[in-house]
Amino acid sequence: MNRGIAHSALFAACLALSAQAGAATITVNDTSDPAAVGAVLVLPENCLPDSGQACRLRDAVALARGGDTIVFAPHVTVVNLYHGLDLRDRSGLPVTIDGGGRTTIAMLDNNEGGAAFRTAGPRTSNITVLRGLRVLAHSMFSPHGRSMYNCGGAVANLGQLLISDSSLTGHAFLGGGLCNSGVARVERSMITGQAMWGGAAIYNAGVLDVSNSSLLGTFVWGEWGANVAPETRHASGWGAALYNHYGTARLDFVTFGRGWLEQPGEPLEVPCGAQVYNRSGDVSIDRSIVSVGSVRARFVDPHPIPVYPINQLGVCGYPDMDEAPTRVSRSLIEMSGGSQAWAHPDWVIDGGGNHDVAEQLVDGRRIAIVGPTQDNGGPTPTALPLPAIHAVVIDAVDCDGAPATDQRGVPRPQGGLCDMGALELE
Repeated sequence: MNRGIAHSALFAACLALSAQAGAATITVNDTSDPAAVGAVLVLPENCLPDSGQACRLRDAVALARGGDTIVFAPHVTVVNLYHGLDLRDRSGLPVTIDGGGRTTIAMLDNNEGGAAFRTAGPRTSNITVLRGLRVLAHSMFSPHGRSMYNCGGAVANLGQLLISDSSLTGHAFLGGGLCNSGVARVERSMITGQAMWGGAAIYNAGVLDVSNSSLLGTFVWGEWGANVAPETRHASGWGAALYNHYGTARLDFVTFGRGWLEQPGEPLEVPCGAQVYNRSGDVSIDRSIVSVGSVRARFVDPHPIPVYPINQLGVCGYPDMDEAPTRVSRSLIEMSGGSQAWAHPDWVIDGGGNHDVAEQLVDGRRIAIVGPTQDNGGPTPTALPLPAIHAVVIDAVDCDGAPATDQRGVPRPQGGLCDMGALELE
């Protein structure tokens, strides 16, 4: 069975079971969060029905059990967290946090590191659903050592996770938006962020399924190399959109773009994979748009490493990937030279049907082939493809197994065939 279909069926079955299990709805009616360092007073009893007490998000998470849904009172549109939230229910039924498309969870002064939401394993019994939420978490530049080497800024998943109709933004050493070591499905969502080492949007070491979503506006800062002499000092970083490390990732109808890797004022060592870097894992990209036009990177060779052309900056696998391929099909890879011309025979499998467009320039500078991240309708920010690529992406791919709508909720297809990327253009 197709892995993505299997995951969808599993989540659908779990959600159906939750409806039969006498699930409760818990309403958060208080925006506060304890700021104390160390032991934090949690009062789950305040969220019981008819308690008449202030129910905070932290209290609601402590009370929730499999099948329960956490919602927010109309006046609760922003919750500022001082510490990450742990979701540990192991009933095998989902605990759902539903923001209704209007609630932001922010953890902006996190000196302890770690993600805003953390789900614990095992994968088979801990199931979490994040729906209609905006999650903001910034901790990467904290002076505390623990946060300098964390994985997951907005969300860290060790269990089984479904993210839908949400936007995640975060800072971390790895996986600024999402760090996944469990099983994660992302649909109709936007993930972005910054990372010190790689995976500014997503770091994946588990099983990942992404559809109808955008990995945009990402930045990998780069970590210093061992050399300290000014003429040889360098930084390195990979995978502004996705760093896949011994994981399995399937991405269908995804827009990658507007990401870059850079160490300001210093040369940057980028062997390949500025947008998607697959190291010893299995990655499949289909019916997607990969923009590398905004990638800013300079090649240096302080060590005996090969120098790679720009057409391998978009998607790249680690050398000698025979047993764990990187496969791209029916997609647009900017400045790639077209199908069968861009894929390195040892590192990337060209699945066919791939397309290329020349670099887009404004005042002599390369720009992304997708527009700015903004409100284009729907529950999350999106980025529209530039008119220059419409002829390539519109009505370009078969709709076999395609989601019924795009990231915004626009029905697919609008024409005879489906469009590449997260958005179906009208």
